[in-house]
Amino acid sequence: MKATASDDRERRLRQAAAFNGRPVLTLLCMGAMMAFGVVPIVLAVRMATAARGWVETPIEVLESGLHRYEAGDESTVGQAHVTYRYRFGGSSYIAHRIGLHLQAADNIGGWQERWVERLRDPEADAANLTAWVDPLHPENALLDRSLRWSLLLFHACFAVIPAWPMYLAARALIARSRLRSATGGR
Repeated sequence: MKATASDDRERRLRQAAAFNGRPVLTLLCMGAMMAFGVVPIVLAVRMATAARGWVETPIEVLESGLHRYEAGDESTVGQAHVTYRYRFGGSSYIAHRIGLHLQAADNIGGWQERWVERLRDPEADAANLTAWVDPLHPENALLDRSLRWSLLLFHACFAVIPAWPMYLAARALIARSRLRSATGGR
């Protein structure tokens, strides 16, 4: 008995539809995980692009430090914090932002600790400590306008890893829909 093209198509659809689990839930969960990776990358790249046109301005550090948090696995993560003053366009401003990325504690590459050391260095004179100020919105400033590639790579993992389960779940949903159409809902 020879298999017809429609039998072969139905067999392939059933094979694709055989997804262990709940494909809609998989798509939602993996989509949220992917957003956790994509959103910080997009925001950092967008800010880096905007900051290329910002103006370098001397600052006065009012306060700086490193907040340490327990990571749960007997390690700690640090978050640098700073308050600095700068003058721009005849007005004085106070800002807190250090880098392009969303401000959060991390222990990726020692960036947080290096900034705290630099800000607390008694040898640092005003000429060495500068902020990059948005000339259109001078209340926006930051100290480091470079991308942290190790942090971007960390977030990229959350953007890439969910792609395969999402592909399989979407493929299963499409196959199930086509199978229902091909078999008349049986």
